[in-house]
Amino acid sequence: MRPRATLLTMLVLAITPCLVAPPLARAQATAEAVLHQAIANQGGAERLRALGDVRLELKYKATGTTEGDSIEGELTELYRGPDKLVTVLRSKVKPDLYKVYDGKVGRFMRRNVTDPDAEKAYDMDAKDLAQMREALSRARLLILTNLFVEGAKLELLGRSMGRVKIRWTCPGEPVMTLELDRFQLTRAYFGVDKASSATFGEIREFDGVMLPTEIKVVEPGDKGEQRFEIKVQRVEFARDRKFDDRVFADPKRVAEFLER
Repeated sequence: MRPRATLLTMLVLAITPCLVAPPLARAQATAEAVLHQAIANQGGAERLRALGDVRLELKYKATGTTEGDSIEGELTELYRGPDKLVTVLRSKVKPDLYKVYDGKVGRFMRRNVTDPDAEKAYDMDAKDLAQMREALSRARLLILTNLFVEGAKLELLGRSMGRVKIRWTCPGEPVMTLELDRFQLTRAYFGVDKASSATFGEIREFDGVMLPTEIKVVEPGDKGEQRFEIKVQRVEFARDRKFDDRVFADPKRVAEFLER
């Protein structure tokens, strides 16, 4: 009987720390477990970390903008996880606009190709800054391993019938509330007030990685809500090579890179 009692004692000692762990610590552990399963479903942590820089070719339709009821165009995004993003916006009603953001240092630059002083890259204003911070967050969500960055914290907010809600926080970044359904990211809210959101749908495989092909974005605007319907046309992963480093530091280099 003595060996059995010893085994029982060891079992109690093993599970006791889990039972008395602080609620926040348990919520962190559970949230991490959910995201690790979501990463496995997306393609696996090893594959995702090997992707390198990402290039996305997108089509978009914007409604509720100051320029009119609806604008359609093309969008190119260059993303280097976890904190560098370049966007190129093209439409028939506005000149091409290049934006470069380094989230690590909070540095934004923009360039309008038809500007009289086209050789100059301008720092962004506060509104541009907020929009690009959220754009970086959306890009980060495409490759879920990028959520595990230094200083990031996860908290499980709710779980029911295969649906999970998680809060992600990281110093200097917008708070994100993530909704997953059966370990698939379906929606994200940005900021404490959740005024902006992105809904992800139509999952498809790109080079062994499961990515959404439709993204619906809602942002607060000068005249009410602005809505963007984004469709992914093409995805390119750099893998063992990187895009030109200068692209992520200078808007003037972006056009040269994209023309190659």
